[in-house]
This record gives sequence, structure tokens and C-alpha cells, in this order.
Amino acid sequence: MTAEQERGLVLPVLSKAFDIWRLDAWRFLLYGLFMVAVSLACGSLPLAGPLLDLALSGPLFAGLVFATHRLALKERPTVEDYLGGARQMAPLMALGFVSNLLVLGGTLLFVIPGLVLNTLFAVCIPAMALERTRLRDSIRRSVELVRGSFFQVLLLTLIFGLLQLVVGMPAVLDLLTGSQPLPGTLTPLLLGMVLLEPLGGIVTALIYFRLRGGTYLVIWRGSS
Repeated sequence: MTAEQERGLVLPVLSKAFDIWRLDAWRFLLYGLFMVAVSLACGSLPLAGPLLDLALSGPLFAGLVFATHRLALKERPTVEDYLGGARQMAPLMALGFVSNLLVLGGTLLFVIPGLVLNTLFAVCIPAMALERTRLRDSIRRSVELVRGSFFQVLLLTLIFGLLQLVVGMPAVLDLLTGSQPLPGTLTPLLLGMVLLEPLGGIVTALIYFRLRGGTYLVIWRGSS
């Protein structure tokens, strides 16, 4: 690990993530809307819907990785970049399903295992998308990269978890109490998801660039 990698990860990643966001804000918003629409469509399906949602997170987040990679190189991402996950649809869906299912299982057990797995698997999707690794190798690669910066990546994970909690809690409370009609309850939640989903993908890609080192560290510096 280089001296630059050893320095703080959290603030530089968040700062660069907002910089990247501003470079193509309207497309990130549209993509966030697309991600939320896909999630809602999956949620409307009985039984298999939630499982399909877990699987589709792989190619959807891969699209954000490709777009972030392009912007970090100071190039304009294309529609093909945002939809780049479709080029590895089956393996990315398998990775999304397996990694999310393991995290969910760990969370249902005692919460802490879920946090640990979520942190260790943080960059498995960029690893598969950019290195074209297989499922098991992508997870192993993520664990190898994150291990040396575990607590910093964990902090980033907790920050986004807190943001999602802040966005989602009012809607949950309103649904439980029935204090607002359904559209008024869900609108702020959906708007928050449209903003947070793409930002989470950008952060994931930037963490990968920083931890990967080598050529990707040059990309990280070039995104300033």
C-alpha cells in the first residue's frame, strides 16, 4: 500500500464522489430513477421479485462503475457505459444475488456479521466489471483489497446506511401511523433513493480505484 493509499479514505472519496456527480448530474439522476423503477417493478412481483432485485443490483451498479471510470478519465460517459453491466449480465447478476444474500443473512443473524460482510464485499462488483473476474474470484479480490482499509470502508458503509435510514425512517413511521396518504409518504423516500443509489455506485467505484493502486491510482488522481 502506498503512502497515498494509507492516508484517509473517507473524506477524499466523498469529496471526489460529489465532484464526479456534478460532471454528469442529470444522467446520474436519470439512472437513479431507472434503478428505483426497476426495484419497484421487482417488488411488485410475488415471491421471486425481491430475489430478482438482489440479482439485478449487480449489473445496475456495474453501469455506475463504468460511468465513473469514464468520468475519472475526464471523458463523457455514453449510454453504453451506463448500460455496460448488460455485457456481463449473467455473472454480475449471480454476484449481486450471492453477495447481497450473504450480507442479508449475516444481518438477520446478529447485524454485525452483515456489516462485516457488506464491508468486505464492498468492491466485488467493480472487480468483476473492470477485471472480468469470476464470481468467487471477485469476492476474494474484494476481500483482499478491503482488508487493509477495513475500518475506513466500514465507516463509508455506515455513512451511507445512516443516510438511507434518515431518508427512509419518516416514510416507515408515516406508514405505521397512517398520518399521511401513501403518495405523500413515499415521494420523499423515492426522491432520496434516486439521489443515493447513483452516489453509492460512484463511491464504490472510487474506493476500488483507491485500493486497487497502480493504473487505477493514476485514474484516482486524474479524477480531481
